[in-house]
Amino acid sequence: MLVGRAVPNVFDGSKDLGGIELAGIGERSEVGFLTLLEALRFCQVGENLKCPLYPIWVIGSESHTTLLLSCDGSVSEHSPLQRAKAAFDQFDREENGFIPTSDLPRLLEHLNMVTDDEYISFMELRLDPDSTGIILFPAFLEEFFPGVTQEGSLQEKQFPLLHYNGLAQSNEEGRVQLRSGCATVYVEYT
Repeated sequence: MLVGRAVPNVFDGSKDLGGIELAGIGERSEVGFLTLLEALRFCQVGENLKCPLYPIWVIGSESHTTLLLSCDGSVSEHSPLQRAKAAFDQFDREENGFIPTSDLPRLLEHLNMVTDDEYISFMELRLDPDSTGIILFPAFLEEFFPGVTQEGSLQEKQFPLLHYNGLAQSNEEGRVQLRSGCATVYVEYT
């Protein structure tokens, strides 16, 4: 319901599980989803739901849902590292930290980069100098997103939040009540 079509999983894209394709969230959604169940390792919420187009998230717990929103639209923007990781992960479906060299043309096409044969051959030599047949994420990141590191330099960012608890007993006199607060996140910058 959050993305306009039914899919059984909340991770990004699709994953192959021994010949069975598991469908997830294909593109960045307008409204996000976060869940306590991810912290408990019962599921993995992808960046398409964690960073929605609008700073509105449905929060799922074991017993009910709540709503979290912010008036600060920059909260849900992707950082350069998130964009790079999301693109790479579309081809690293098993989350190994590498992709086959043969996927490089499709990855570059996905990023709207040059995909002519001569450039692909040149980049394959740069990214896989030992001819192992794989491209590691750190090498990809260094080549196509220079200055962006996995460790990153972190900057504190605070933003206002509003929270609606979906439980009836949380709303006095049966009226919808929003609680306000301030959240702090640490975002990488270059």
